[in-house]
This record gives sequence, C-alpha cells and structure tokens, in this order.
Amino acid sequence: MEEGARERLEDEVEALLAIFEGHEDIFVEVAGLDPALHDHAAVVVTVIPNDAPQELQLASTRVELLSGYPERTRPTVDLGCPFFVDRCGEEVAEILEMSDGQECLYQVVQCVAQAVSEGKSELREEETLAREEQLRLERQLEQTLADANSKGKEGGEVVLGRRLCFSHHIIAPSKRSAVVGWALELKLGGCSKIGWPGLIAVEGEERHCQLYVQLLQRLRWKKFVVRGEEQVRGREGQTVDDMRKLPSGFCEFGQEEAHLFAKTLKDAGLEDLFRTSMK
Repeated sequence: MEEGARERLEDEVEALLAIFEGHEDIFVEVAGLDPALHDHAAVVVTVIPNDAPQELQLASTRVELLSGYPERTRPTVDLGCPFFVDRCGEEVAEILEMSDGQECLYQVVQCVAQAVSEGKSELREEETLAREEQLRLERQLEQTLADANSKGKEGGEVVLGRRLCFSHHIIAPSKRSAVVGWALELKLGGCSKIGWPGLIAVEGEERHCQLYVQLLQRLRWKKFVVRGEEQVRGREGQTVDDMRKLPSGFCEFGQEEAHLFAKTLKDAGLEDLFRTSMK
C-alpha cells in the first residue's frame, strides 16, 4: 500500500475499534494490520453479531480493504446472510459507490450494527404481538372448527384443497408454532420452510384449507400471500384421505432446506404447485 493510504487505513481502523469496543450488538475483528505482513496484504474487518437471536439466522459480515484503500480502491463487502442483504444491501452499495477516495469503513459497519439492533427489537415486538394474537385466535379456533365440521356433516361432495403460501419471512417461534399446530389441528398434511422467505404448503379438506389461511392471515406479517391453490373434487365413495398426495403430518424445514421443501412437493407430483412460489 502507498504510505499515505496505509496511514489513513490504520487511523480509520483504530478509530473504528475504539467506537465499537464493548458494543451491545456487534463485535469487530481486524486481520492484516500486523507490521510483519507485506504492505500489499489485504486488511480484513469482520463484523460479528453479538447475542443475536437464533431466529434471525445472522452470519458475520466480511469487509476486505485492498491495497490502495481508500485512495485508489473501494472495499469489497460480503454481508454474509439474507437478513443483512435485505436490510443493508442497497445502503452498503450506495456507500461504496460514493466512497471514491474517502474512508467508508465506519459507515458500512454502522449500517450492519443498526440492522442487528433493529432486527432484535423488531423480533421482540413481533413475538409479543404474535403471541397475543395467536392466543386470541386459538380461543376462537375450537368453536370455528366445530362449526366447520358441523357443516361438513350436512353432506355434499368431497373436495380436497391445496394451498401454497408465501411470506417475507417466518422466524418468530409463535408463528412457527401456529403454522405447524393449526395445520395438525385441522388435519392438513404438508410442510413449511422457515427463514427468508417463508413457504407453506398444505393439503386437506377444502374448507379446512380456507380456515387455515384465514387464521394465518390474521397474524401480523410483513407480507403473506397465497401464491397457489388447487381444488380436486372426489368421485363417489372417495374420501379426502384417498385423494391426498402429500405425506400425512406436517414437516418444518430450515432456512437452508428449501431444496427439501421443493423435493417434498415434486415427489408428490405437485411441482406445478411449488412453481407458484416463484411468481
């Protein structure tokens, strides 16, 4: 590195470490400033989320400062996880675009720190509100389900329903509990994929599919939509169980298991339903 650029980088990193020392939400590590290393070696700043809830599924952000920074080169930033890409991607790109010849490490790290703080706060609020709403809906579910079953005993044709639901994310424990618990209570088979985005596929009696979606829609979501639906009318003598394609019960897949969610639907011959999730 040029002597002037190296001195500016060292001053910036020293200030950065002082500012974020003991920070509530992040821990900052620096590698590559050892005087024994060649001046042209990259300096790597790693931003590690501190005490972040597992539900946010955060990962470390990596900022690489190449030879010539800040005078001739911009940092390269790997935000590390979907949460930071969603929250910080555009802002970090703008910071880097405007940084020619200027220090910008603090702005990048502060953006990540703010995202962690906001994510933790929003998760606490979301969890409190979702728990309250879930309890309220569960008090209504027993009577609503009894009414729906009563109507079902009046006779008429058997109709199997399927739904593919898309959410911006599914992370709050209360929502994950509702997604699984209500499906089982309504005798719907299917699966969900948590994280970003959230996906839900269910299959069972059509009126129970309708009720399931209505219940979920009453929870607080950043975004929740039905992307795909199917209705299959049974032949005389057929039952809903005769018509099912998905395995019985309900399975929850993790953030990194979207391929297993897709495989479950494809193996059941429901690839077209799965494709609606990509609209």
